[in-house]
Amino acid sequence: MGASMTDIKLPQMGESIAEGTIALWLIDVGGYVLLDQPLVQVTTDKADVDIPSPVAGVLKEILVEAGATVNVGTVIARIDETEGKADVVGRDALGAPGVAAEAMKSAGPAEHPLAAEGVPAAEAMKPVAPAEEVKPPAEIMREEPVPAPEKDMSGFFSPAVMRTAMEAGVDLKSVKGTGEGGRVTKADVLKAGARGLGLGTSKQETVGRDALGAPTQVSPPIEPAFGSYRPPVYEVEEGDTAAPFSRLRRIIADHMVYSKRTSPHVTTFAEVDLDKVTIIREKNKARIKDEMGFSLTYLPFVMAAAVKALKDYPLMNSVVQGETILTKKDINLGVAVDSERGLMVPVMRRAADMTVIELSKAVNDLGVKVRDRKITPDELAGGTFTVTNPGRHGNLFGTPIISQPQVGILRMGEVVKRPVVVEVDGEDAIAIRPMMYLSLSYDHRVVDGLTANEFLHRVKEYLEAGDFTV
Repeated sequence: MGASMTDIKLPQMGESIAEGTIALWLIDVGGYVLLDQPLVQVTTDKADVDIPSPVAGVLKEILVEAGATVNVGTVIARIDETEGKADVVGRDALGAPGVAAEAMKSAGPAEHPLAAEGVPAAEAMKPVAPAEEVKPPAEIMREEPVPAPEKDMSGFFSPAVMRTAMEAGVDLKSVKGTGEGGRVTKADVLKAGARGLGLGTSKQETVGRDALGAPTQVSPPIEPAFGSYRPPVYEVEEGDTAAPFSRLRRIIADHMVYSKRTSPHVTTFAEVDLDKVTIIREKNKARIKDEMGFSLTYLPFVMAAAVKALKDYPLMNSVVQGETILTKKDINLGVAVDSERGLMVPVMRRAADMTVIELSKAVNDLGVKVRDRKITPDELAGGTFTVTNPGRHGNLFGTPIISQPQVGILRMGEVVKRPVVVEVDGEDAIAIRPMMYLSLSYDHRVVDGLTANEFLHRVKEYLEAGDFTV
């Protein structure tokens, strides 16, 4: 009968799982495996999974050895479906091949089954198993398979077990395994870790033991290792576009991720009435445009108010160096500027000495340098506080990420005319006012909520007072 090889592929084990590590082959090469019998144990970033055999037959090849990590869909083994079907009747209790079924069919009732094979008479006269012990194939396949002698697996540790032991601070050599062949499981490691912490055995763990005393449910639950998550892999389809991260995009991404991991971000908000600032701006914007060549926006007014508030609350003008809070004397104000390459933050040094017009000119000059790619590294370094303006349209408010090692960043929202309640001659009235939300994100390692809220309220007070020289 010709061989019928079946490729065994690493199956999809979850929507977000793209790869797996071969932890343990449960069947040796040459061994017979039944349909749906566990064939191999695979470790993923979420759990250990026993993969059942999709067919019955003899395991002919193992293509991926234990410890290797491969993608879903990779061929990991091959099974011969035809080999073992004819002679399964002749296998003994240990799974070793016995008398072939074809030979048994051809043997006569009074003739020793081996006579046809030319076996010497002395050998042929040896006792053979009684006929009633030989069962038809269908009956054998219905019986529970007799397990082969267990291998000593007490010294084998899967990647998941080793990772769990490292996280729990458990010495694997001291753990008694309850798995197959004495293999140490993750449940064994977690139990040992709980004992080391003096947690004992929980009620949930006792209830979850099987008839042999092996734990089937363990408390506390397995915690995923930090950084163990892997996002799903998407294939490029027709109409998609793919572009690698630019160097600047990588720098920005690294900075943002570092900032979120380093600083406990807290964001607070304030609603600001810009009526008086709007009056000043409308009165002077045409003159500024003619004399200076740039538009007078709301940004320099917010910058000027922030500078005044930083003088009142100098802790907000600090940077973190290791475990030291360094409060800076000079206010070096960073302003986020968008460009075709990505977000950049040029710095206006000694901003406390600058007027609204000087701040506006500095923002314009640095913005031109960013867009023309003439900005220097020195002009991007040394900031002590940052103001960001994501644009005039469609951004009511947001939660900005702190520019490290600073401790605060102020974000402008869109200026929108809205009806608000105002006081006129001691009476409440409804008026249409240009309103804006300000968002302050601050590093809670350094700044407490009281200081941050008072600082933001002070910025609001300066803007609503409208005391600016233009």
